[in-house]
Amino acid sequence: MHQFKYIILALIGLGLFSCKEQDPLRSTLYISTSNDDLYSINLKTDQLNWSIPGDTGRTELSFFSLKGDKLIKAYTDKHIIEVNKQNGKINWSYQDKLSENHAYYHYDLDKVIDAFFSQYPVIYQNRMIYASTQGEIKAVDLASKKVLWTHQLNIPIDFSPSVVQNKLVLNLGYRMMTLDPNSGKQLEALDFKTPIPNETTVDGDCIYVADEHGQAFGFDSNLNQLWTSIPENADAGSSKVITSKDKLLYGYRSIILLDKKTGKPDWEATLPGDVIARSLAIAGNEISVGAANGIFVLDAANGKILRQKRLTKNDMVGMMYYANGFYYYWCTDNGLYKTSRDLKADKMIYQTKKTINELTGTYMVAE
Repeated sequence: MHQFKYIILALIGLGLFSCKEQDPLRSTLYISTSNDDLYSINLKTDQLNWSIPGDTGRTELSFFSLKGDKLIKAYTDKHIIEVNKQNGKINWSYQDKLSENHAYYHYDLDKVIDAFFSQYPVIYQNRMIYASTQGEIKAVDLASKKVLWTHQLNIPIDFSPSVVQNKLVLNLGYRMMTLDPNSGKQLEALDFKTPIPNETTVDGDCIYVADEHGQAFGFDSNLNQLWTSIPENADAGSSKVITSKDKLLYGYRSIILLDKKTGKPDWEATLPGDVIARSLAIAGNEISVGAANGIFVLDAANGKILRQKRLTKNDMVGMMYYANGFYYYWCTDNGLYKTSRDLKADKMIYQTKKTINELTGTYMVAE
């Protein structure tokens, strides 16, 4: 399990997320880095709105959720903050602790670091819900910070829960389960023969995942399997699945496009030998791949490369985000770059000072 956990973290750190086609114009880009820094960028002026520096001792990528005029961020050391999105001021800070009865379960997790890995946390009604490497899933009231319920498991949890219909769904690697978000009680569960190395993707009342070999699955909210799709390339690899109106996209060394309702493949495209996908985005009739060494735009009809931009001076770090007709990405020179959709124009819009720890990952959301 421990070896699998590190594989998971490597894939999550790559930031395989996407914007869907025909998204509305975005005004602000929020960025979290593996140095725990948090940034708000004005997409209209390409200027920094505000930033919150991280702890220089932390080097794991952490995530956040957006709710109204608030940003809620969970750090790997298990503290959570709420930030005013307008001015970057921290409204409150909350420190999660192991439940007092945790030892009662006699789970063999003493050698596992007590931390948050890839927790957003999830915001559901009046509560935030998250999971820890000590096998605890918790719901905490946002106003009072009272723990509403705790669900205990005997394995580390490396993925954030998602909400599907009126349930929580959680990937546990070799198992997927649903919980009642009001009580924390388990509802359904199923096992996989091959581990799922990324969090679940929820679209409407359906759940989508892909295993480490690229085999994809579709489920309804009760975990009834709708379809299975097996890739042609056994070494296709997997990323977090992303969806559009009627398509499903994922991949690592090969990029795979499926019909979302049936799982029937449209195409499977093998990337050039030196290219490994770190980010995927669907933009109209094009699919964009962000890699350490460049941006690659594929034809959504057949998967063929239409154009590419090779990065020669600095590698891309973490994810690439598509918004307002531009690609946004961070590079190893600590610069945030903006490249036009046609890949002909680019510029650095922000640069941080050189940090002690090398930047290894980013997470971005625009609204």
